[in-house]
Amino acid sequence: MASYVYVDTSNEPHTDAQTLQVCARALARATEPADVAALQCRVGNARMRRGEVAEAEAAFRACVAAVDRADARNNLGLLLLRRHEYAEAAAEFSRGLAAAPDDETKTELWINLGVALEHREPPDAAEARRCYEAAAALAPGDA
Repeated sequence: MASYVYVDTSNEPHTDAQTLQVCARALARATEPADVAALQCRVGNARMRRGEVAEAEAAFRACVAAVDRADARNNLGLLLLRRHEYAEAAAEFSRGLAAAPDDETKTELWINLGVALEHREPPDAAEARRCYEAAAALAPGDA
């Protein structure tokens, strides 16, 4: 029998500290992988905003371990980009593309993958260009 964790969003936390408190309580009760993933993704985002990069990385990795979510893969990839870990970032963006639910998410991931490929050693400008072209094809009005 599935158990569900109800998180009351009618009174959303107003600070990252509050978000972390609410998520910690909910994670203590969460049993469904989708619930764990959603909560860990929120924790990761709050930790990033607070500058707690190692904790954010752990939360994003816990999220994708529970459920492979494109938004968490993208956020993890962005975190890795900031640390100049371009090859690892590219891998996360590629995994995110496989899990992306819509064209908007895919467009963002294609762009971020292109950036990672441009900056990794050795740079791959041709593959980065193909990523940008894929993004432009998904969102021609934004190109």
